[in-house]
Amino acid sequence: MLHALVRTAFAVSVFALIPTADADLVAYWPLDTNAEDVVGGYHGFTGGGVVFGAEGAAAHSGSAAEFNGSSSTITVPYSAALNPGSFTVAMWANADSAGGFASAITSRDDDSDSVNGYIIYNDSAGRWNFWTGGGGPSGSWPQLPGPTVQIGSWTHLAISYDAGSQTMRLHVNGAPERSASGAGLYSPNGPQAEDLHIGSGADNGRQFYFDGLLDDVGLWDEALTTAQIQEVMNKGVPGGAPVVMSFAAAPPFIDSGQGVTLSWDTVRASSLSISPDVGMVAGPAGSVMVSPAQTTTYTLTAVGESPPSVVAQITVAVDVEALPPVLNEFLADNETGLSDRDGDREDWMEIYNPNPFAIELGGWSLTDDPAVPGKWIFPGHVLESGGYLVVFASEKDGPLDASFRLAGGGEYLALVSPDGDIVQEFAPTYPSQFDDVAFGIPAGGGAAVSLRPTPGAANGPGLSEISPAILSVNQVPLSPAQSEALVVTAEIEPRLGAIATVILTYRVDFDREFSLRMTKVGGTSYRATIPATAYSAGEMVRWFVIASTTDRETTRSPAFPDPAESAQYHGTVVADPSITSSLPVLHWFVQNTGASNTRAGTRASLYFAGRFYDNIFCRIRGQSTANWPKHKYKFDFYRGGHFFWKEGAPRVEEFNVNSHYRDGYVRENAIFAFLNEAGSPAPRTIYMWIRRNGADFGLFSFVEQIDEEFLGRHGFDATGPMYKAINVPATLSPNVNTSLYRKVLNREDPYTDLRDFAADINISNADRFAYVADEVNLPNYINVMAAMAVPFNHDQLTKNYYLYRDPHRQEWFRFPWDGDAGLPSGTTSSHENWASPLYGDARHTQELVNGNPNPTWQNHMHAAILDNPITREMYMRRLRNLADHYLRVDRSGNGWFENLINGWNNEISVDAARDFQLWSPQGIRSLSGTVSNVLNTSLPNRRTALFQTYGPPGTGLIPNPEPSNAVVEFGAIDSNPASGDQDDEYIEITNANDYAVDLSGWRIEGGISFTFPPGAVIPAIGVDPERGKVFLTPDVISFRMRPSSPTGGESRIVLGNYAGHLSNFGETLTLLDDTGRQVARTVLTPLPSDVQLYLAVSEVMYHPVVEAAEFIELINISDSVTLDLTNVRFSAGVEFDFTGSAVTSLAPGARVLVVRNLIAFTAVYGAGLPVAGVFANGSALSNGGERIKIDDASGSTAINFSYLDVEPWPPAADGGGYSIVLKRVATGSDPGRARNWRSSALPGGSPSLSDVIPFGGGDALSYALASAPIVQRAAEQVTFSYQHRLGADEAEITAEWSRDLMVWNSEALVLIGRMPDGLGLETETWQFPAESKGFVRLRVVVAP
Repeated sequence: MLHALVRTAFAVSVFALIPTADADLVAYWPLDTNAEDVVGGYHGFTGGGVVFGAEGAAAHSGSAAEFNGSSSTITVPYSAALNPGSFTVAMWANADSAGGFASAITSRDDDSDSVNGYIIYNDSAGRWNFWTGGGGPSGSWPQLPGPTVQIGSWTHLAISYDAGSQTMRLHVNGAPERSASGAGLYSPNGPQAEDLHIGSGADNGRQFYFDGLLDDVGLWDEALTTAQIQEVMNKGVPGGAPVVMSFAAAPPFIDSGQGVTLSWDTVRASSLSISPDVGMVAGPAGSVMVSPAQTTTYTLTAVGESPPSVVAQITVAVDVEALPPVLNEFLADNETGLSDRDGDREDWMEIYNPNPFAIELGGWSLTDDPAVPGKWIFPGHVLESGGYLVVFASEKDGPLDASFRLAGGGEYLALVSPDGDIVQEFAPTYPSQFDDVAFGIPAGGGAAVSLRPTPGAANGPGLSEISPAILSVNQVPLSPAQSEALVVTAEIEPRLGAIATVILTYRVDFDREFSLRMTKVGGTSYRATIPATAYSAGEMVRWFVIASTTDRETTRSPAFPDPAESAQYHGTVVADPSITSSLPVLHWFVQNTGASNTRAGTRASLYFAGRFYDNIFCRIRGQSTANWPKHKYKFDFYRGGHFFWKEGAPRVEEFNVNSHYRDGYVRENAIFAFLNEAGSPAPRTIYMWIRRNGADFGLFSFVEQIDEEFLGRHGFDATGPMYKAINVPATLSPNVNTSLYRKVLNREDPYTDLRDFAADINISNADRFAYVADEVNLPNYINVMAAMAVPFNHDQLTKNYYLYRDPHRQEWFRFPWDGDAGLPSGTTSSHENWASPLYGDARHTQELVNGNPNPTWQNHMHAAILDNPITREMYMRRLRNLADHYLRVDRSGNGWFENLINGWNNEISVDAARDFQLWSPQGIRSLSGTVSNVLNTSLPNRRTALFQTYGPPGTGLIPNPEPSNAVVEFGAIDSNPASGDQDDEYIEITNANDYAVDLSGWRIEGGISFTFPPGAVIPAIGVDPERGKVFLTPDVISFRMRPSSPTGGESRIVLGNYAGHLSNFGETLTLLDDTGRQVARTVLTPLPSDVQLYLAVSEVMYHPVVEAAEFIELINISDSVTLDLTNVRFSAGVEFDFTGSAVTSLAPGARVLVVRNLIAFTAVYGAGLPVAGVFANGSALSNGGERIKIDDASGSTAINFSYLDVEPWPPAADGGGYSIVLKRVATGSDPGRARNWRSSALPGGSPSLSDVIPFGGGDALSYALASAPIVQRAAEQVTFSYQHRLGADEAEITAEWSRDLMVWNSEALVLIGRMPDGLGLETETWQFPAESKGFVRLRVVVAP
């Protein structure tokens, strides 16, 4: 209910237009009602059914033109003015389909002698793509491929060419997407004087038709800046009809006699007027003060150079109280409805402004905890009159993502004013909710009821019935035989209203649908049978279920809320006895097989390992491989429907299948298997037999996609940028051609980081090695290079790799891709250019020119490693170790690769023979020939190259084997950095040998924990200061920012991040090699801080009766040292930093409190206690137990322990109203041992006070115990209980058992209960052992 009316503040911010530079607008086609140019008179002529009047892209763009994709086009007669030397074309586009080279705008001439002009394509790969004709021969079109076309969504596109800098650029949605610079990129359309076409592509406009909507096409005679393009996107093209961007009143409500400021912001308005009582005003933006005597609606009229005029209105309320915003509706179980910006279907809440004027929401809050009214506070946000705002209850970091989630079972929910007044609440809780059903205020008002969700719009009437809940849909059998009927069972529960009908609709393959009424067979079960006569062996059977109430409220399973991101059917495949493959079989069904063989792709269904996936996306993949007769394919899945490919492996959102057309079935899989074995993250593979539309399609391999999920599985953060080298020569040359790289993560960001990386690794950089040491993860890169060199993968320098920058380490990583050119034979395996371990530098390049190395085809990052003697030595050591381990053969002549490939040969030989029969007419290579070639030629050649030709007997590039007893030592160790930042600490490892040592898999144990990553190598000692050492750190970024040496910029080889920090208390570090051999050991000198010595947690209230009244009490146990708490912080359990808090120092013996909620704490314990502050960021103590950790000012651990809510921890503290108190805290009692904790003497604990009873001398039993022990017998159980005084901490009470009065032990007795009485006493009950007789005693020892 609404508790009060409150006056709400209002504020408006006006943003000025960015002034347009000197570029002249040549032409502007608004495409609102016709094809006319409203600026230069370059009018177009429509043909093929262009339809005007569709909803436009934005408020300022008017309506749009619709093109049918088959015949629609607008032709603008040729003019040199439309083809300037420098230009920008900007437009809005909304595609209804992707792929097939659909052109949004074209001005081109293309003959056998030259190509000229510009094009925007929705290209064959489903991307936006900017093409220019450079005047070269036919087909030579420079391209800037952009992001994937988002079907059904408006995208702002801007293409430009600047003749001065010879730079072409593509902007998407106002952001620079791609650019390229150089001579010969653009030559204007002119030699053949071809027309300009909107909505089609070829010279004559009769091809490459665009399917979708286009709006606001503008052409300038200069390359606009990013700021200018953003202005056009946000404000519109100058010269069209006027647009009112904003018209506001501040404040929107006043008392009589007060003034109000009207402000406006317009585009393309030649005159502005406001009525009543104001008249003409200046534009395009401005303000005026008015003072209405009564509530008045003001009208702003904007007149421009082009019709129509536009009006906007704002109401100023006089002597009217503003109504508070309304929590209008919420959805607490969002299964198929509104998605957030990440595509997640999070729960949501909707706020409505009931006033006839805008209000400011900043300072208002939402909460699900009555004790924390300001749990999530709105940021500054103006909600217009009658407007709606959706807030996701997601716990994400977005500006409109609340810090709590909604409970489907019901919980408290409230809207709170900036003054802390609850203006609307669901108390004590809202009722249990239904999935996909909202709860809120119905149309016309009244009590909150269940509603049909309408986020961002007015609510409808309350629901008298709610669609049934389809709990599950299953079939028996899972995969029917041809003669078996398919029985489909659905579990369905009514929710509100009886179930009237349940209909099963099925179809076989892509034939028409048939419907069956499902019969209730008891309880919630409904059943229907699809007859066996409906299908044949190998066919796909799909179905969906719709359950309806009497009022036709329906639920569908599968729900199919999004045609592009959800399943349309459940399904299975009819068993086919003719399938003889022993491999996993992937059944692939696709209606348009031709479309599946294009980059544009199509929708399909898959059945694999007993699981059905419907409406997934498939297309071909690869560059040159796309021309193979047997294609490679990509399959992309939707959220919630990820692909299960292997038992025990995470499901994947996207995967590839490789066809083995060129690699003879084993080469690429062997490369990937070895990379993973060597510790280099690479795709995993499995062989599978594919049947397409019920027919054998061949032997393929499943290949993991390198994407966000791949990164996550390998411990990387997918928020970092990642690039894929997609075409030759993507060699990381200093002048990056961005068209050769695709930015697959952080696509909206420019390629600046890649450009900087390529420039700084170049040989011209005098600080090249220092840059590489700081910016490249050397173990990763060296390991990838070495692992590629062992079997040798030829096609790796100029494409087929990913570059990823870890945002938490600020280091570049390389991930390999595509290994079908691995394990070669012939010239590639024996020629010096390719066989050398120096492959990749300027003298060993991927391709030759006239028999000589071609430096254009080197890889500049490989060269950076190979050109430096230190990193080259590290690489050679890793290469030698991998070769020794994996290329060596046993007495039978077999090695790791032989065992791998022979195993695969046995596994797939029958299927490979069948596949060869299918595809041999198209030239596929055989398995038997490839296996023989690899085992008898490729591997022997590689062994000769690495062990002989380039090993010690030959050139000596590759060193001798590493001794098995290699020794390195601990060097300098900084456990207490002068900066005070413990992340600046480091451990130096030194190598006094004259050979490099491979540390891969070695580890350090003791105070910190660290396993050296694959590729971690310590170079040999030498005259260079960087030699003979590596540095370990808890944070590589902090190390490289240390204020003093060793630090970044010094060519230091830095490894990390290790777990933990070095302790000032002193500790032992042990270095072990990969076999567990102890290599080195060192002991650190203790140097504890005062906080580490004297600060202790003395009391914890983790589960109070009033949940928000949690607290942690700390004490200074010193009798002379005052503790400085600045920069002391909780780093686990809860969040809190004493810096700037109410208590920043702690006197000897003093106590301080940190609490969860100050209001709740004060309500229970009163004011005036030494509270430093409240837990930060909504953190709280777990009722089930958790770790509490406190770090001192240097970041070193001061306190670290975990409590639990079960025995032997005091059970009364788990919701019984008691706290846990550390006994004998002043003596340094270990908080990690449960026996050192007890319940507080009284309920509620004693925050800031001690409840300890001091021992004053005399009888120890009287001090500790309140009464004599009692023995009781109940049935077969004998117990022994006693009452002891809570707080008598100087006494240690032990219950002991003996059979002979001589030998006593406490292990035979079992503690079965502890119960405080609320008055300072606690009864402990112990169970006797199951023996016929014995003795029990209490032993009390007092140690003051």
